Amino acid sequence: MSWFTDLFGQEFETKLTKLKDQIMCDDQDHKERVNTCLKCEHYNKNMQMCQKCYCIVPIKTKIKAFHCPINKW
Repeated sequence: MSWFTDLFGQEFETKLTKLKDQIMCDDQDHKERVNTCLKCEHYNKNMQMCQKCYCIVPIKTKIKAFHCPINKW
């Protein structure tokens, strides 16, 4: 058991895991989104930032509800 489970219980950890899965992209989708951004003309490599929406790419690409402002993903 993890320290988290010891502290909050298995049921809470299970609910938290399900919530995370609903909010966050899986690793494959995240990788595809990042790769799309890396090839984009609006991507600033030094800042890891989109010059179109000013997001931090590694963060924005991980959240399912977020989308590319120019519909690339």
